[in-house]
Amino acid sequence: MGLNFLAIDPIAFELFGWPVRWYGIIIGLAILVGYILFTREASRKGIDSDTSFDLLFWTVIFGLVGARIYYVIFSSNSYLSDPLSIFRVWEGGMAIYGGVIGGAITIYVLCQRYKLSVINVFDIAISALFAGQLIGRWGNFMNQEAHGGRYRKLF
Repeated sequence: MGLNFLAIDPIAFELFGWPVRWYGIIIGLAILVGYILFTREASRKGIDSDTSFDLLFWTVIFGLVGARIYYVIFSSNSYLSDPLSIFRVWEGGMAIYGGVIGGAITIYVLCQRYKLSVINVFDIAISALFAGQLIGRWGNFMNQEAHGGRYRKLF
């Protein structure tokens, strides 16, 4: 039998014939926890709820875009033969470095717009980022990537 019990099906369930993957569920949970941490700390530091929601909403959106762009840039050979595959995100391909860069740029731009201290907002955001990364890595485990797949290969 070995340790085949570590080989986890990446699909949690199907909804109307569409697979719902553990990775997506876990990333959604990571975003939710990040949202809670960010908004609580922002409120404690005097940022109103509408502004903190705008900050987080756009940071998540452009963080996801940045994660995809970074991945595509550093995996460009696989996209040269089929450039439209760049938009098929459901096939995988995001990089946390690009997400952090995209999110940091978004926070910087929005802080200029809302006349907020960039350092203060980065300070608020770091715990949300850390918690999101911590939870999100379990999504990598469920996909058997980054650190999950090697266990299956050992046995």
